[in-house]
Amino acid sequence: MRSLLGILVACALLLAACGSSAGAPAASAAQTRAAETRAVTGGGHPRLLIRKQDVPRLRSWAKASNPMWSKGIVPLARRATLDMDRRRVPNKDAGGYSYEQYPTELYSELFAFLSVVHPSAKSRAGYGRRARKLMMSLVVKALPGAKTDAPFRDPMFSVGDRSRYFGESFGLTVDWAYQYFTKADRKKIRTLYLRWAKEQYKGYPLTQISGAKPTPFGPLNNPALLADRHNVRYSLNNYYLGHARNLGLMAMALDPKDDPRGLLRSQIKRVSGSWLYLMDHALRTEFPGGLSPEGFEYGPDATGRLAQLLVAMRTAGPSGDQSPVTKIAGNPYWTNSVPAYLSSLPPVPIPSTPDRPDLGQVWQAASYGDEEQYWALDPITLYGPLGLEAAERGDTATLNATRWIATNVPPGGKAALHDRVGNTDQFFGSILYFLLFDPAAPEATDPRPGLDKRWFAPTLNRTLARTCWCDEGRLFSHKLSFNEIDHQTADGNTFALFRKGEWLTKPRTGYESYLTDFTNSVTIENDKPFHADGEYEREIWKNGDQWILTAGEPTLVARSFGQGFVALTGDATNLYNSKNEEVADVAHASRSVVWLEPDHVITYDRVTSKTAGRFKRYWLQFPTAPSIDGRQARVTTPQGQQVFVSTLLPEDAVLSGSRNPPELGAPAVGEPMKFRLKVEAPGGPQDVRFLNVVQGADGGASADPVLRVTSSAGASYDGAVVGGTAVLFPVAMTGGGTTTVALPDGVRRILVTGLTPGGAYTAQYDGATLTVTDGGAQAADEGGVLVVTP
Repeated sequence: MRSLLGILVACALLLAACGSSAGAPAASAAQTRAAETRAVTGGGHPRLLIRKQDVPRLRSWAKASNPMWSKGIVPLARRATLDMDRRRVPNKDAGGYSYEQYPTELYSELFAFLSVVHPSAKSRAGYGRRARKLMMSLVVKALPGAKTDAPFRDPMFSVGDRSRYFGESFGLTVDWAYQYFTKADRKKIRTLYLRWAKEQYKGYPLTQISGAKPTPFGPLNNPALLADRHNVRYSLNNYYLGHARNLGLMAMALDPKDDPRGLLRSQIKRVSGSWLYLMDHALRTEFPGGLSPEGFEYGPDATGRLAQLLVAMRTAGPSGDQSPVTKIAGNPYWTNSVPAYLSSLPPVPIPSTPDRPDLGQVWQAASYGDEEQYWALDPITLYGPLGLEAAERGDTATLNATRWIATNVPPGGKAALHDRVGNTDQFFGSILYFLLFDPAAPEATDPRPGLDKRWFAPTLNRTLARTCWCDEGRLFSHKLSFNEIDHQTADGNTFALFRKGEWLTKPRTGYESYLTDFTNSVTIENDKPFHADGEYEREIWKNGDQWILTAGEPTLVARSFGQGFVALTGDATNLYNSKNEEVADVAHASRSVVWLEPDHVITYDRVTSKTAGRFKRYWLQFPTAPSIDGRQARVTTPQGQQVFVSTLLPEDAVLSGSRNPPELGAPAVGEPMKFRLKVEAPGGPQDVRFLNVVQGADGGASADPVLRVTSSAGASYDGAVVGGTAVLFPVAMTGGGTTTVALPDGVRRILVTGLTPGGAYTAQYDGATLTVTDGGAQAADEGGVLVVTP
């Protein structure tokens, strides 16, 4: 038993929290004890994310010696209490459906959480009354019914941005502070939640989806929901995920006695048999590689909403749904989510970004998709729930990894850990930090050295590869994804290279920065689009970019993870054409790219138009302006490294450099790529090949000699020799096979690409000439690459 002195010391350290019941009616000792008994043993609450059996353990964590509590939750509670006492909340909540500085439901959620875990019984009761007062103030304002533009009543309130940001609050607050809501309160809550439940089926993007989709009364586990691949992919949309989470949590919050005829609770089966049935299929079939189609900024937070729902389904027990689609364990997306995220991180963070030095260290990930800031945001809303689930099943490796991510990856890193819990407007994230970090557990260790150095996410066709997990390691990335849902960008066949602490080249990130000429890819002039009067359609047409939302499906033709190299071939033709826009002049657009570890990237682009005279351009992005000498460009990075670009094809290529224009999707804050290199095929030839060698090097180093080679007999090949390796590409993408190529002295390794995966060949090299014939004892690898060494 704690001594009286110990209690007084703890209360002094936790002054604001211990006195948080100020302004509320005083409760007698008997009332407080009765409320505590109901809270822990009666009514089946809490049950969402936190269970009754968890409460004693969590209260034991709420102590001065736990910095996540004393430096995080306590200061947050103090500030929230002050905001309520000074009536900033709820009075300054305008009831809008987008951003609010003082969202009533978020404060209510924090107080409800404190009503469960605070070590002081008196404070728990005070916080519970605060939670109830705020939530009911909102419920009463929203209850009269939907009315456009009316505060709290607009139909967008339950399905718009505000619901994405804070929508979990409605279910969690009612569950966590259940005993403080009267029977009359719960009746009002149920009436409102039933209306909001109907609205989830009418919110964006369901309004944009044709065919079968979740409905309030349709069949459950309906295969028609899975028939349209576009709709399956769209189920990972950030709004879609938010609707499912909010609907599920609201449906599980009330007890049967407070839900006559089970109308609200019936939505649990709807969530499982429609929303989760579809989403589980999407995760397993379209995105098993653990990466969201919406990118690195939107994706973790969006899929985190689904993870929150799934964990709550488990903790709710009989009040939830225990069908297979509610299980995190065994689903490849969740299994791969942690290593996929870690594989996207460069070897080291940067101390700070010049645009926001106040943030401290940040990680500039190998990211993709729409981004407003170019640094890894705090992913606690995803990895908090995944860590809780890992702890439940005894998966110590995943639990350690999630805690390492939460400690080190958000802006400020480990040094700012407790400050971002206690000094934030994202209260739910702070709650998840507290739940994730057992104060008795050892500090999380870096999980990355135990991971594979290469990662591939199918369907998104996202490749991540590195030389090592060491500080000076190199990171190479490539992407060839479909481009048909929100927050995707026109970046098919783009690549990036990180070297010794900084990105040498990568696509420029931004929000609605959809132009391919801001990526490391190719632009191709196409037909005039049907909607040429539209802003983005006109710009895509003028720039020869890939289409967003209305493009066709690309194909990753070949992938090789070889010893000391990565080789990829992707057909992006369909990304440049659009049936919706009635443009189809691009007959072929493919790229073969080979990363030769550690510092060389060779790209071979095949571009063919149906019409002659249409421009074709190759682009690279850089942090500083390139200097150009003939067909070679050189860049000196801010840290003094160098990048050399040698253009071998087309033979009459014209190179030019320019500052990246800021219009049409401003670059993300902190984006280092500010300049670009254009390689133009003069005259717009109908058919052209681009062959370029990109080399990263230390300051003061010279560019490695680069030589073009071509076949003299058999199948047509082009290639480049650099650093003792010859890389050969079939001119016709997959037209490889029997060929003869003369090579210079000093070649120590030859990579012949474009062959039949696993095919049998005979390769003979006499130091001057390579001859490849079909059949024999040598085999191409799984990506059709034959490695020949003298």
